[in-house]
Amino acid sequence: MLITIYIFLIAYWIYERRNGLTGRNRYLLVTSILIFLLMGLRNMAIYGDTIGYVINFKSMESKSIGEVALRWIKDPVFYLSTKIFGDIVQYDYTCWFLAIAAVYMIPMYFFLKKYSPNIMFSWITFIFLGLLLFTMAGLRQTVALGLTLWAFMYLMKRKDLYFFVLLFISYLMHGPSVIFILIYPFVRWRPKFTKISVYLYITFIIFGIAFGTVLLPKITAFLGEQDYRYIEYGENLTGSTYTYMIQQLLLVIPSLYVLRNRWHEETVGLFAHLSMLSLAFVSMSPVIAEMFRVSMYFSWSILILFPMAMHEIRKQQPFVPLFAILCMTVYLVFINKTLLMPYYFWFEDTEYYINRTFLYLDELG
Repeated sequence: MLITIYIFLIAYWIYERRNGLTGRNRYLLVTSILIFLLMGLRNMAIYGDTIGYVINFKSMESKSIGEVALRWIKDPVFYLSTKIFGDIVQYDYTCWFLAIAAVYMIPMYFFLKKYSPNIMFSWITFIFLGLLLFTMAGLRQTVALGLTLWAFMYLMKRKDLYFFVLLFISYLMHGPSVIFILIYPFVRWRPKFTKISVYLYITFIIFGIAFGTVLLPKITAFLGEQDYRYIEYGENLTGSTYTYMIQQLLLVIPSLYVLRNRWHEETVGLFAHLSMLSLAFVSMSPVIAEMFRVSMYFSWSILILFPMAMHEIRKQQPFVPLFAILCMTVYLVFINKTLLMPYYFWFEDTEYYINRTFLYLDELG
């Protein structure tokens, strides 16, 4: 299913690109709706923590709002709004998934429409970085990501009040989103992106990787078997962290090189800063596990930076973007294998996968 969507994103872009701005806007609308439906019509048995979220969602039917507030103290607005929405849709999890997808995809549509020079490359980057799969797994963060994207666009219009209100709501949906406050000085004061900036970011990233590699084994050794679940989570997350970091590096560093003569431009400089900020945070994940998720609050900037680079280099070397598509496709099929992951609609029988998930949870204790 995912590989079919991926092929369609490329093929449909080839068809529409000849139609100029009208084709671009139509392509964005059609593909945004497609990804919205992909996120909303999936089965609860696939991707990450989805089953756990659905179990909690269903359990709210027999609880009052007060009981929900006492049961889920962390990220209270997410669970309270889920309870209210569940009462409205009679706890149909597909309606819930569609609502979450809308909160994320509506701002993403307007964001790409305004800033992306090539929508197709933005979507391929979206898949390559793992953002598509993550938005179908971490539901609280998916909602918060949508809200912070709205907040960013209001901040770009110098509507600070809307920015802070949306950021506060997103914080109540997913606590780590408060880190998004760091975007404020980059947008309001637009510090220049220079070679010194690159050296500082790279130094920090190398330090984070080295520090995490040395310190993490000591932390897990100190915790001992009593915290086995945390240790296993940390070890699994470390693998995801380095994969995610490598994927970002493969896109960000070449993009910065291609755009090196445009760093002085405000928009290019802004997305360059935010992309490197995402890398800086993900490099800290082996030490502070939550930083893996924190980095995602900035990684959407790569959806603009990389297409900018492809658009720029196409003027001198038109075959480079095609080569980039080929390399990304090979990676997603044969190395990362994202495009080969199973996808099931809400109506399909997934008892096997549900039982396998519960068996894994039982093994963790």
